[in-house]
Amino acid sequence: MRFGRKQRRLDRPLIFVCSPYRGDIETNTQNARRYCRLVLKQGGIPFAPHLLFTQFLDEGKAEERRLGLHLGAQMLKLCDEAWAFGEPTEGMRMEIELAGRLGVPVRAWKLKEGRWNPQRGGPGARRPGEDDCPGAGAHEGALCEGDRPRPPFVTG
Repeated sequence: MRFGRKQRRLDRPLIFVCSPYRGDIETNTQNARRYCRLVLKQGGIPFAPHLLFTQFLDEGKAEERRLGLHLGAQMLKLCDEAWAFGEPTEGMRMEIELAGRLGVPVRAWKLKEGRWNPQRGGPGARRPGEDDCPGAGAHEGALCEGDRPRPPFVTG
């Protein structure tokens, strides 16, 4: 079967959500949903492959897990940014490294005092001051002037 290719016409940036899944799947799934909501509140379109592909692929079967990671990697090529939440797992490290090779900016988010905050360092993170809220850490998911998406976050 051959598929036609559509030209991409999104009005918001597509954000690849990179977060743990294995282990405590129930908690990690709930967390991934929260991260997607944060992306949405920040003006992006969230894409969390571990929420989508696990609906029809079995994470417990090695071949299906590999297929899910491969499909996620294909989608990462279409994303404007990747947002990594928490300490990277093996799968997350693969996604972060791929994003770096593809030139997809990675924004690292860390939990500090019960709030998720964008980090100013780490592998693939943005340069200091770039797209950071001047009051980073003062809020979670709420927008302030410093949080408003600016290029290169916003696509045209």
